[in-house]
Amino acid sequence: MIFYASSGVELADVAYDPDARLLDVRVKAEPGAHYTVQFIGSTTAALAADGSLVPGEVGVVFAIVDGPRATYRLTGRELYVRAVVTSDLAPAVPSFEDQKQQAWTQPVAWEWALKR
Repeated sequence: MIFYASSGVELADVAYDPDARLLDVRVKAEPGAHYTVQFIGSTTAALAADGSLVPGEVGVVFAIVDGPRATYRLTGRELYVRAVVTSDLAPAVPSFEDQKQQAWTQPVAWEWALKR
């Protein structure tokens, strides 16, 4: 099971198949809302030989999908990836101006990257 955090977006299902290297996200969509799913992570080049982080390789957007369902197939260049779902609706109690409802999954595939 994959856990997620939320500021209003509810996920109907989120699953990671390590054999197929697929991360699948399905939103429990609210009527009239529009959703965008971003698959974000760091590349395998994010860690320099000295253990420091390489700028531009951390927090990379690997794919963007419009709609309440999205699937991402990992290519092998990801150190990890997570899904970030953003709605065009504001949360019931926003924390900052112009905040939108979001949900973000825990990162996946990092175990595979460690074995390489």
